[in-house]
Amino acid sequence: EGPLAEEEHPAEELDKTAMKRIAHSYDNIISVDLAKLDRLQDLIGELVIAEARAESAMPADGGGEHLEASIKRLKKLTDELRSGVMSIRMTPVAGLFQKMHRVVYNTGRKLGREIEFQTSGGEIEADKGIIDTLGDTLTHVVRNAVAHGIESADERIAAGKPAVGKVSMSAKNTGSGIVITVSDDGRGISQAKVVEAAR
Repeated sequence: EGPLAEEEHPAEELDKTAMKRIAHSYDNIISVDLAKLDRLQDLIGELVIAEARAESAMPADGGGEHLEASIKRLKKLTDELRSGVMSIRMTPVAGLFQKMHRVVYNTGRKLGREIEFQTSGGEIEADKGIIDTLGDTLTHVVRNAVAHGIESADERIAAGKPAVGKVSMSAKNTGSGIVITVSDDGRGISQAKVVEAAR
Protein backbone atom coordinates (compact mmCIF):
# COMPACT_ATOMS: atom_id res chain seq x y z
CA GLU A 1 0.00 0.00 0.00
CA GLY A 2 2.90 2.34 0.73
CA PRO A 3 4.35 2.49 -2.83
CA LEU A 4 0.91 2.88 -4.37
CA ALA A 5 0.11 5.79 -2.09
CA GLU A 6 3.39 7.46 -2.98
CA GLU A 7 2.66 7.13 -6.72
CA GLU A 8 -0.74 8.80 -6.35
CA HIS A 9 0.60 12.01 -4.82
CA PRO A 10 2.34 13.40 -7.95
CA ALA A 11 -0.87 12.90 -9.99
CA GLU A 12 -2.89 14.73 -7.35
CA GLU A 13 -0.38 17.58 -7.30
CA LEU A 14 -0.50 17.72 -11.12
CA ASP A 15 -4.31 17.88 -11.05
CA LYS A 16 -4.21 20.68 -8.47
CA THR A 17 -1.68 22.63 -10.55
CA ALA A 18 -3.78 22.21 -13.68
CA MET A 19 -6.94 23.32 -11.87
CA LYS A 20 -5.17 26.41 -10.51
CA ARG A 21 -3.97 27.26 -14.00
CA ILE A 22 -7.49 26.90 -15.42
CA ALA A 23 -8.99 28.94 -12.58
CA HIS A 24 -6.40 31.68 -13.14
CA SER A 25 -7.22 31.84 -16.86
CA TYR A 26 -10.95 32.16 -16.11
CA ASP A 27 -10.25 34.89 -13.55
CA ASN A 28 -8.75 36.98 -16.36
CA ILE A 29 -11.76 36.61 -18.69
CA ILE A 30 -15.09 38.44 -18.52
CA SER A 31 -18.14 38.17 -20.76
CA VAL A 32 -19.36 41.43 -22.30
CA ASP A 33 -22.61 42.02 -24.15
CA LEU A 34 -21.74 42.89 -27.77
CA ALA A 35 -24.38 45.64 -27.72
CA LYS A 36 -22.40 47.43 -25.00
CA LEU A 37 -19.28 47.34 -27.16
CA ASP A 38 -21.28 48.69 -30.09
CA ARG A 39 -22.49 51.58 -27.93
CA LEU A 40 -18.95 52.26 -26.73
CA GLN A 41 -17.74 52.27 -30.31
CA ASP A 42 -20.45 54.78 -31.24
CA LEU A 43 -19.37 57.04 -28.38
CA ILE A 44 -15.77 56.86 -29.54
CA GLY A 45 -16.92 57.88 -33.01
CA GLU A 46 -18.61 60.94 -31.51
CA LEU A 47 -15.44 61.66 -29.51
CA VAL A 48 -13.38 61.57 -32.72
CA ILE A 49 -15.75 64.07 -34.34
CA ALA A 50 -15.59 66.37 -31.30
CA GLU A 51 -11.79 66.13 -31.30
CA ALA A 52 -11.65 67.03 -35.01
CA ARG A 53 -13.92 70.04 -34.43
CA ALA A 54 -11.76 71.23 -31.54
CA GLU A 55 -8.67 70.92 -33.71
CA SER A 56 -10.26 72.85 -36.59
CA ALA A 57 -11.39 75.59 -34.18
CA MET A 58 -7.82 76.30 -33.07
CA PRO A 59 -6.50 79.75 -34.01
CA ALA A 60 -4.11 79.95 -36.96
CA ASP A 61 -1.20 80.62 -34.61
CA GLY A 62 -1.91 77.39 -32.71
CA GLY A 63 -3.62 79.07 -29.77
CA GLY A 64 -0.65 78.72 -27.50
CA GLU A 65 1.70 75.95 -26.54
CA HIS A 66 -0.55 74.39 -23.90
CA LEU A 67 -3.68 74.26 -26.08
CA GLU A 68 -1.79 72.71 -28.99
CA ALA A 69 -0.20 70.10 -26.72
CA SER A 70 -3.62 69.28 -25.19
CA ILE A 71 -5.19 68.77 -28.62
CA LYS A 72 -2.35 66.46 -29.68
CA ARG A 73 -2.68 64.51 -26.44
CA LEU A 74 -6.46 64.20 -26.93
CA LYS A 75 -5.95 62.91 -30.46
CA LYS A 76 -3.43 60.31 -29.27
CA LEU A 77 -5.73 59.09 -26.49
CA THR A 78 -8.70 58.94 -28.87
CA ASP A 79 -6.72 56.80 -31.33
CA GLU A 80 -5.58 54.45 -28.56
CA LEU A 81 -9.12 54.15 -27.19
CA ARG A 82 -10.51 53.35 -30.63
CA SER A 83 -7.81 50.71 -31.24
CA GLY A 84 -8.47 49.22 -27.80
CA VAL A 85 -12.19 48.79 -28.41
CA MET A 86 -11.54 47.28 -31.84
CA SER A 87 -9.13 44.76 -30.31
CA ILE A 88 -11.75 43.77 -27.71
CA ARG A 89 -14.17 42.92 -30.54
CA MET A 90 -11.59 40.69 -32.23
CA THR A 91 -11.87 36.95 -31.69
CA PRO A 92 -9.96 33.98 -33.19
CA VAL A 93 -11.64 32.21 -36.11
CA ALA A 94 -10.83 28.91 -34.35
CA GLY A 95 -14.27 29.09 -32.72
CA LEU A 96 -15.87 29.27 -36.18
CA PHE A 97 -13.74 26.33 -37.32
CA GLN A 98 -15.01 24.26 -34.39
CA LYS A 99 -18.62 24.92 -35.41
CA MET A 100 -17.85 23.90 -38.98
CA HIS A 101 -16.21 20.72 -37.70
CA ARG A 102 -19.52 19.74 -36.12
CA VAL A 103 -21.32 20.53 -39.39
CA VAL A 104 -18.91 18.28 -41.33
CA TYR A 105 -19.24 15.46 -38.82
CA ASN A 106 -23.06 15.59 -38.61
CA THR A 107 -23.57 15.92 -42.36
CA GLY A 108 -21.11 13.13 -43.11
CA ARG A 109 -22.76 10.83 -40.57
CA LYS A 110 -26.22 11.42 -42.08
CA LEU A 111 -24.91 10.60 -45.56
CA GLY A 112 -22.83 7.65 -44.37
CA ARG A 113 -19.55 9.28 -45.38
CA GLU A 114 -16.35 9.47 -43.36
CA ILE A 115 -14.84 12.94 -43.64
CA GLU A 116 -11.54 14.31 -42.35
CA PHE A 117 -11.76 18.02 -41.51
CA GLN A 118 -8.54 20.02 -41.67
CA THR A 119 -8.05 23.66 -40.66
CA SER A 120 -5.27 26.23 -40.72
CA GLY A 121 -5.04 29.83 -39.56
CA GLY A 122 -7.33 29.37 -36.56
CA GLU A 123 -5.26 31.86 -34.58
CA ILE A 124 -6.18 34.70 -36.96
CA GLU A 125 -8.63 37.15 -35.39
CA ALA A 126 -11.64 38.90 -36.89
CA ASP A 127 -14.44 41.10 -35.62
CA LYS A 128 -16.98 39.10 -33.58
CA GLY A 129 -19.89 40.55 -35.56
CA ILE A 130 -18.33 39.50 -38.88
CA ILE A 131 -17.63 35.98 -37.63
CA ASP A 132 -21.24 35.62 -36.45
CA THR A 133 -22.50 36.86 -39.84
CA LEU A 134 -20.29 34.40 -41.71
CA GLY A 135 -21.54 31.44 -39.68
CA ASP A 136 -24.71 30.70 -41.70
CA THR A 137 -23.03 31.23 -45.06
CA LEU A 138 -20.09 28.97 -44.26
CA THR A 139 -22.42 26.31 -42.85
CA HIS A 140 -24.17 26.20 -46.23
CA VAL A 141 -20.84 26.04 -48.11
CA VAL A 142 -19.45 23.26 -45.89
CA ARG A 143 -22.63 21.18 -46.16
CA ASN A 144 -22.49 21.47 -49.93
CA ALA A 145 -18.86 20.35 -49.91
CA VAL A 146 -19.78 17.22 -47.93
CA ALA A 147 -23.09 16.44 -49.65
CA HIS A 148 -22.25 17.32 -53.27
CA GLY A 149 -18.46 17.51 -53.43
CA ILE A 150 -17.33 14.39 -51.57
CA GLU A 151 -18.23 11.06 -53.21
CA SER A 152 -19.32 7.92 -51.41
CA ALA A 153 -16.57 5.59 -50.17
CA ASP A 154 -17.22 3.12 -53.02
CA GLU A 155 -17.03 5.86 -55.66
CA ARG A 156 -13.81 7.20 -54.18
CA ILE A 157 -12.16 3.78 -54.08
CA ALA A 158 -13.23 3.11 -57.68
CA ALA A 159 -11.66 6.43 -58.67
CA GLY A 160 -8.39 5.52 -56.93
CA LYS A 161 -8.93 7.88 -54.01
CA PRO A 162 -8.80 7.17 -50.26
CA ALA A 163 -12.18 6.07 -48.87
CA VAL A 164 -12.08 8.95 -46.38
CA GLY A 165 -12.94 12.31 -47.91
CA LYS A 166 -11.23 15.53 -46.94
CA VAL A 167 -12.69 18.99 -46.34
CA SER A 168 -10.32 21.85 -45.56
CA MET A 169 -10.92 25.33 -44.21
CA SER A 170 -8.24 27.98 -43.93
CA ALA A 171 -8.02 31.61 -42.86
CA LYS A 172 -5.45 34.04 -44.23
CA ASN A 173 -4.73 37.62 -43.19
CA THR A 174 -4.42 39.94 -46.20
CA GLY A 175 -3.59 43.07 -44.23
CA SER A 176 -6.87 44.81 -45.05
CA GLY A 177 -9.00 41.83 -44.02
CA ILE A 178 -9.09 38.04 -43.91
CA VAL A 179 -9.85 35.44 -46.58
CA ILE A 180 -11.55 32.18 -45.54
CA THR A 181 -11.24 29.33 -48.04
CA VAL A 182 -13.22 26.09 -48.08
CA SER A 183 -12.03 23.23 -50.28
CA ASP A 184 -12.52 19.47 -50.64
CA ASP A 185 -10.86 16.60 -52.47
CA GLY A 186 -14.09 15.34 -54.02
CA ARG A 187 -15.34 15.42 -57.58
CA GLY A 188 -16.75 18.91 -57.13
CA ILE A 189 -20.21 20.21 -57.92
CA SER A 190 -21.53 19.40 -61.38
CA GLN A 191 -22.03 22.63 -63.32
CA ALA A 192 -24.60 20.91 -65.56
CA LYS A 193 -26.69 19.89 -62.55
CA VAL A 194 -26.52 23.42 -61.11
CA VAL A 195 -27.72 24.90 -64.41
CA GLU A 196 -30.46 22.27 -64.66
CA ALA A 197 -31.65 22.96 -61.11
CA ALA A 198 -31.70 26.70 -61.79
CA ARG A 199 -34.07 26.33 -64.76
